[in-house]
Amino acid sequence: MISRNEQAKPLTPPVTAPIKPERAETPCVIGVGVTVTGKITSPGFVQIDGHVQGEVRANTLVINATASIQGDVFADSILVRGKITGNVRSRDVTLRATAHVEGTIFHKLLAVDTGATFEGKSCPSENPMGDLSQMRNEKANTGGEAQMISPVPEHRLVQAVHARI
Repeated sequence: MISRNEQAKPLTPPVTAPIKPERAETPCVIGVGVTVTGKITSPGFVQIDGHVQGEVRANTLVINATASIQGDVFADSILVRGKITGNVRSRDVTLRATAHVEGTIFHKLLAVDTGATFEGKSCPSENPMGDLSQMRNEKANTGGEAQMISPVPEHRLVQAVHARI
């Protein structure tokens, strides 16, 4: 009951803590002993400890020492401790001492630790993600491997075959 001395107050919802949005990205981990065949695509972080046969796309990709990938990888940042047989496209690539990469690395930044193995080409580029549709068309037209699409002159390419770096 409201007395004359008290005025009716409007109902206000109770004050609650702001609702935190769900985490925008959930990390994806391919565990030791797990084999994935097919394409993996994630807008966030992917860690591979097992084996992948297929393409991998992520924002941040970590390939640990127990991991192997047979296929192309695309990520803004890639840390390799395991084995990749395929092309790599990333702005920032780091090959640790246990890394073994067989293929072409398109990169803006490339760091290679002592002991890492790299067989293939290093293709520095301001836009390492490049125009992938143009690269696919070129591969289809030639019937072979695609040529490098990069603003970097060809003489700056590094050919390393069975090199221990």
